Amino acid sequence: MNIITPLRARKAASTAAKLADFPNYTDTETKYREIKERRRALEIQISAVERGIYESVGGDAEELDARARNILAGGEGARRQKTLQEARESVGAMRDELTVLLRAEALQRDALREARHAASLEIVEAFAPKHREAVSKAIAAADALQAALRDEAAIREQVSATGAEQLLPDMGLIPHALTEFLARARNYAASR
Repeated sequence: MNIITPLRARKAASTAAKLADFPNYTDTETKYREIKERRRALEIQISAVERGIYESVGGDAEELDARARNILAGGEGARRQKTLQEARESVGAMRDELTVLLRAEALQRDALREARHAASLEIVEAFAPKHREAVSKAIAAADALQAALRDEAAIREQVSATGAEQLLPDMGLIPHALTEFLARARNYAASR
C-alpha cells in the first residue's frame, strides 16, 4: 500500500470546507449553545430558590421570636409569609421560562441538525468526484480480484477432479463478500 496516498488525502481534507466554514451552521450552533447555557443557569437558579424556600419554611428560632413579638405588639408579623409567597411565585415564573427555554432548545437542536445536514451535503458534493473516481478504481480492482479468484477456484476444482487430497485453501467466503461490495459500489456509481 502506498503510504503517500493517505497523507495526500489528509492534506486535501485539511484544505476542504469544514462545517465551521458555513455561517448558517456556526450561527445556529452558537445560538443552540447559548440557549443550553441559559437553560442550565435558570435550572441552577430555580434549584437555589427552591432550596431557600425549603430551608426557610421553619425559619430560625430568633427570627420566629422576633416576628411573633412584632405581632403581639400589633405589628405585621406576616412579612416572612409574603416573602415565601413571592419566592414561590418567582419559582413558578422561572419554571414557565424554563419550559419555554426547553422548547426553544429543542427547536434550535432541530435547526442545528438541518444546518449540519445542508452543510454536509455541500462538503460531500465537493468530495464526490474524487470519491466516485476512487470507487471506480476499487470496482476495477475488485473485478480483477474476482476474476483471479474464479481462476483459483477452477484450479481447485481441477485438483479435486484428479481425486487427489484437497490441500489447497478454500477461498469461498471472499468471493461472496466481494460480490456484495461490487453490488453496492456499482449501485453507488450508477446513482450519481
